[in-house]
Amino acid sequence: MISPESFYYKAFELYGADKIIFGTDFPFSDRKKEIELLNSLRISEDEYDKITFKNIKKVTKKDVIKLANK
Repeated sequence: MISPESFYYKAFELYGADKIIFGTDFPFSDRKKEIELLNSLRISEDEYDKITFKNIKKVTKKDVIKLANK
């Protein structure tokens, strides 16, 4: 079984931060744990911003709220 951290790193390797959008399956997962996992990853601030708000803003062309940074 692949760990959640490994899943994220593999996604970065295969697709790059420009193609990833962070989301949760609330109420099926714990949002706090998902955000803690995201904050624990060794990624740049730019990559973090892309997957938490910049990419979805680009896709939807709407204003979005920036997720509190690490």
